[in-house]
Amino acid sequence: MKVDPTLQDPSSYIGKLSEGCVLCGLGAKMVLFETGLCSRSCFYCPISEKKSGHDVIYANERPVSEISEVMEEAALMDALGTGITGGDPLAAIGRTCQHIVELKRRFGKAHHIHLYTGTLASKEVLRALIRAGLDEIRFHIPPEIWDSVELSDSGLGDSIREAKELGLYCGIEVPVFPELEKELIKLCRWTMEAGADFINLNELEMNYINYKHLKARNYTTRSDISSAVVGSAELAKGVLSHFGKLNCNIHFCTVAFKDGVQLKNRIGRRARNVMKPYHEITEDNTLVRALIECSPTDDNLLTLQKDFDIPDGMIERDHVNSCLTTAWYIAEEINDHIPFRCAIVEEYPTYDRLEVERRYLD
Repeated sequence: MKVDPTLQDPSSYIGKLSEGCVLCGLGAKMVLFETGLCSRSCFYCPISEKKSGHDVIYANERPVSEISEVMEEAALMDALGTGITGGDPLAAIGRTCQHIVELKRRFGKAHHIHLYTGTLASKEVLRALIRAGLDEIRFHIPPEIWDSVELSDSGLGDSIREAKELGLYCGIEVPVFPELEKELIKLCRWTMEAGADFINLNELEMNYINYKHLKARNYTTRSDISSAVVGSAELAKGVLSHFGKLNCNIHFCTVAFKDGVQLKNRIGRRARNVMKPYHEITEDNTLVRALIECSPTDDNLLTLQKDFDIPDGMIERDHVNSCLTTAWYIAEEINDHIPFRCAIVEEYPTYDRLEVERRYLD
């Protein structure tokens, strides 16, 4: 069992990592949520209510409707690739192919694109994806068929073989359910025999969307601050050990790795492109600035800039919060000398600028 030395985190694997996983770990892949539509209704699905069942598109955290917006988001994070997910991207196959074509056209053939789907794609669909430029496909296999996946009516073998025949790098990606050890080992063994290039195992995660369904099945989380399900990591590591002497590629991705490495690295790439002179970037790749709670008028802006000799570019209007914004240290310096409240704000450098913390200087 190995840990990727370039990632410095407990993402473990045997064999080798797919290129899609390597780039994800580096935070270099844009997440393109192609649609919330899906033919399945998996009890463990973590997709939010605003996305699930709705034909909406998100590029990272940004809701988009135009291809130009997708390209802009990829450029803002210097993306080296894109991971297409859902819902099920094949529920919007025409749009999915169009996005793949445009991403390759804009960023070049080296822009690596993988796709995650719960549909066992037909040869016709696979050909369309390959023509568009798809590099890698990951099939999600529901747990209820893991024990009988070799049956011809599952369709998995056909999809894997056809993808391989067409030259597409392919594998499966499934969450790890702690009680399904025998079934998971059987699924992995059969998938290898079918000729898949890799197997991705994800630590089962409990969030506010799937909480009731997982709780009803007696799943619990490791702690009050962890969303990882007890027993999932232990089984995944056991599976890696079980197949450790075989010539195969199996990757186990933890919840901590997704949040603490993939997300951190991805938002860091965006932070460096969107940060203003008055921003300070933290170790977690969030951005810190100050809000001055006054109307963002020219008079207020120019008065503060003149009275306190604030350089150009170090104070601006923030129309979203209807205030002025500046560096945290400037706010601390002028706070006692102005009639407005000041707050130090830490936020994600994402499109939605999710606020992590707000601390007033009173």
